Amino acid sequence: MVTVTAMPPEKWRQTVTEEKTLDNYVIPHTNGQLAGCPSCRRIFGGDKAFDAHRVGSHGVGRKCAENPQAVGLRLDSRGFWGKPFKGVKK
Repeated sequence: MVTVTAMPPEKWRQTVTEEKTLDNYVIPHTNGQLAGCPSCRRIFGGDKAFDAHRVGSHGVGRKCAENPQAVGLRLDSRGFWGKPFKGVKK
C-alpha cells in the first residue's frame, strides 16, 4: 500500500520561465500524456486540456482560444498547459 500526501498549494512553486510549444519542444511518445496543437503550436498536459482550449461549435467556427487562461487552463511547472487540480485557484 502506498500513502500519498498532498502538498498544500501555498507550498507549490512555479518555476517555468518559458512556455513550451511545438516550435521549441519535441513531444516524445508518451501514450497520450501530452497533446500538441498544430494550429496554435501549444502543448497540453493531456487530451482534456487540449479539448478545453478549442472554442466554438464543431464544424463551424471551431478555433483555438487566444488566451488559454480564459478557458480555465494554467501553465504547469513543465511548461505545458493543463487543467488545475480541484481546489486550486486559477
